[in-house]
Amino acid sequence: MPNGALKSLDGLSGKVAAVELLPGEPLLGVRLADPDSLSAPGSVPVPEGMQEISVQLEAQRVVGGRIAAGDTVGIVVLFDKGAVKDAPDVESGQQVFHKVLVTSVQRSLPKASNKAATQTDPAEQANTELPTGQMIVTFARNDADSAKIAFGAHFGSLWLTKEPSTATEGAPVVVKKPELYR
Repeated sequence: MPNGALKSLDGLSGKVAAVELLPGEPLLGVRLADPDSLSAPGSVPVPEGMQEISVQLEAQRVVGGRIAAGDTVGIVVLFDKGAVKDAPDVESGQQVFHKVLVTSVQRSLPKASNKAATQTDPAEQANTELPTGQMIVTFARNDADSAKIAFGAHFGSLWLTKEPSTATEGAPVVVKKPELYR
């Protein structure tokens, strides 16, 4: 038996396999882990009763790419036409969700630069560099809200606002061109 092979499963309740286990191999204690420790890096746990849904967005639609796992956002949905019953030929938009938990953000890798390295602070540089490519943002929502997000992303376009828990929420308003200029 190899060192670390388990002789008993006592005290291992709740542990899961951290790697693929093959039939017939000895079970090593180092191959078991707490399920919470296996979440993807840069992600936050999904609250109980919720599910995750991901959308692919351009950086300017994600507050310039400055969203991270654990942030809360507002979701604005824009439609070219057909979303407003009393004005079917008019473009419209509305913030449909407030304080939505972001569980993960995946970014395109930055393109390599041939420029000489500068003495810029990395945190400052990350906050001022333009992000490139698409981002995949994953939210925690219930089933009905997830369907609305998917519908809005497929048939319209989504924009995110960075919305901390202290942000105020106004009454929902459908914005059309005439309302924009009031």
